[in-house]
Amino acid sequence: MIAALVFGIMIVRWSPVPYRFGWDGAIARRLLGFGLPLAAASLVVFASGYADQIVVGSVLGAQALGFYVLAFNLAAWPVSIFSLPLRAVAPAAFSAMKSEPHRMTSSFTRVLSILSCVAVPACLALSGAAGPVVAFVYGADWMPAAEPLVWLAGLATLRIWFELSYDYLVVAGRSGRLLAIQAVSFVAALPLMLLVVERLGPSGVAAAQLCVALVIAAPLYLASLSRIGVRIRAVLSAILMPILGGALAWGAGWLLSSAVAMPFAAASAAGLFAVAMAGILCLRHRDDLRLLRAAARGGAAT
Repeated sequence: MIAALVFGIMIVRWSPVPYRFGWDGAIARRLLGFGLPLAAASLVVFASGYADQIVVGSVLGAQALGFYVLAFNLAAWPVSIFSLPLRAVAPAAFSAMKSEPHRMTSSFTRVLSILSCVAVPACLALSGAAGPVVAFVYGADWMPAAEPLVWLAGLATLRIWFELSYDYLVVAGRSGRLLAIQAVSFVAALPLMLLVVERLGPSGVAAAQLCVALVIAAPLYLASLSRIGVRIRAVLSAILMPILGGALAWGAGWLLSSAVAMPFAAASAAGLFAVAMAGILCLRHRDDLRLLRAAARGGAAT
């Protein structure tokens, strides 16, 4: 609250465009029509982000919740590394292209493809090597966290895709669609988690969320993107090779978990395989990567 107030004062004080107080009903209606659904969607996102932990803690107790939260935090590593930095710049980049819809949609699929090339192998390698990762990072006493991590790391891949799509839909002004997606997903996930938590435990709660994300949220995002010009075929083409590479990374992680006794060696080998796979996948996007590096330096691509 205080930070928002200070930021607002700074904008008014140092903005090159003079601000003056007033009221325009037409602008207010447009702002409310866009902002209220977006605010509601954000509330649903916040609720769904903690609903699984509330379900596990209230039904299974503090110990199970501790294992689940540890798995949740490990699964959030790829999201923090790949998605959060991108979300800091993607909305502004997409907004700058709003006057060129074709360029905007093309940029979305290119960014999605490059992001998938690095994020999918990382997430799925973490899923496949969940046991060694937990044993190495936290110790053998925390091994029950490996079971939900298998599912939560896979869910992290979808979260990264969804967050990029969320930002794109915000820029496109489709806040109502975002509210619908978040609400439907939450309404579907909550009873399913409550249904499986006692029988399947924390891993069942994690798997339930992954199922809802795959079966409900992903098609809704694809349909929403399709309505604003992003072809479903282009999206699927952008993520197909990363998914295949990620499947190989998952298999390598799983095999290493079974074959290598030392957790550090197994986790490190799985990570190196994921990095190598990401590098191979990114070779297809050499030109795009050169453009991104040139943009970051403020120069022109060679």
